Amino acid sequence: MARTGSNDLFRLIHCLTPEEKGYFTKFAKRHTEKGTASLQLFHAINKQKVFEEISLKKQFKAYAVMKVQLFDMILGSMTVFDSDSGPTAELMKQWIYVSYLHKKGLTEKAAHLNRQALQKAHDSELFGMEIEFLRLRHILEKHTWSVTERGEKNRSFFEAISAAQDKQREKDMYFELYQKLQETDNTKVFTNEFDTTFDEKLPLHLLKDGTRTRSISAEKIRFAARLQYHNIKQNREEQYKAAKEFYQYEKRLWQSGHPLANYYDRVKSIRGLILANLNAKKAEKVFALNEEMRKITSTHALQNAENEFCYFTYTQYAYWGSYRHKEGERFTAAEFPHRLIDQYGDRFHLFILEMYRFQLIFHFSNRNYKKVFISIAEFEARRLKKDAQFFYKSCELMRILLQIELKQYQLLPALVSNAIKHLDLTPAEKKILQALKKLNDTNHRQILIALQKDLALNKEKILLFNLVSIDTWLTSLLSHRSIAEIIKSNENERKP
Repeated sequence: MARTGSNDLFRLIHCLTPEEKGYFTKFAKRHTEKGTASLQLFHAINKQKVFEEISLKKQFKAYAVMKVQLFDMILGSMTVFDSDSGPTAELMKQWIYVSYLHKKGLTEKAAHLNRQALQKAHDSELFGMEIEFLRLRHILEKHTWSVTERGEKNRSFFEAISAAQDKQREKDMYFELYQKLQETDNTKVFTNEFDTTFDEKLPLHLLKDGTRTRSISAEKIRFAARLQYHNIKQNREEQYKAAKEFYQYEKRLWQSGHPLANYYDRVKSIRGLILANLNAKKAEKVFALNEEMRKITSTHALQNAENEFCYFTYTQYAYWGSYRHKEGERFTAAEFPHRLIDQYGDRFHLFILEMYRFQLIFHFSNRNYKKVFISIAEFEARRLKKDAQFFYKSCELMRILLQIELKQYQLLPALVSNAIKHLDLTPAEKKILQALKKLNDTNHRQILIALQKDLALNKEKILLFNLVSIDTWLTSLLSHRSIAEIIKSNENERKP
């Protein structure tokens, strides 16, 4: 049994659906009607709103051992319960069944099940599983071959193995490229650092126009990698082209009912085209694609919930990108998915952070100060500081800017000192805060104008939630214009 972290068991239990909890209760009572002590621990943790271990240790003498046993019991029960775990999990079960039947001497039945599983693995392009079932077929059937058949059968076996291995290598090659591109994108987003030589370090020849793969599953990853690459390079024309090709490819598969058409890839392709339209500031197309994405339902409740969160976030993003900040704030206030957050908060906290990001920015842009403070409090109540340092940093910076807008200059020294001490700030951010720290009723305008001039010479853009630059906020404050108006004006100036 693996060691279980202090709140891992609490999070696992509270992530279970009502159906999963009901199944586990039956699973734990399979030997005794009252259930085991582990079931009692399960119910005790399930009743807790916030994880608290002291009372559990008093109630259960062997608590340290029991929580590990309970964690393993839950996982064991869910491997039986999960009926929508996908073809890989289903084939793994089939592999266990075939191996067990072979071990018990039911070779003919094992061979029959193995042929069915092998065909499914081949059709699903799960090449690793296909190789395993090919090996099982060889073991199960070789005793039926005549002497004259053996040479041809062995040759056919190794050719099939080799073909599956080649396809798997190609799929892995594209998957590795895709993961490296994602890593590059994440580094760029969260650190504002970009490796300009990354083109030379990656096998980008795999993404050239006209390149084709030997399998549909590899082709899917190739489309996703092309889209990711052009997004990193900020080549919006090529990004849109790649997103549209990916979208059309998945749509054809979906409409044809192909075995490899699936909810996940279909939705992923729509989201790729949504992001391309967001970057192109085409809000109306985003809204239409959002509705299309929303109509595609899965048999899995978690995937449907994720779709709802995406729908809401992308709609907020579309309002922001089209500078419809008032309209976006009204949508957010009316449609904010509190019910989904209560139900799925532990599973989708990064989506929820993204929604709070736009909610805060909409309120801040429209100078709804009371709502901003309420939203910051709601955000911080999520207790996700470990996973969201960037968001917390933006909240603290926003809190300082709000005090300036409210002309509460007496609070600035303490807030700035606390921010410099506890936040991971860049030198430019520290310089800005040190200037703001000196504001008072008589000198505030002169200091803000001097800071604006200084920022105009500085190439580093200090952003709140990667959306609003401090420079934009200063211009808005000094010119008494809305942030939306300033952003739109800046966009128009950059157009050729």
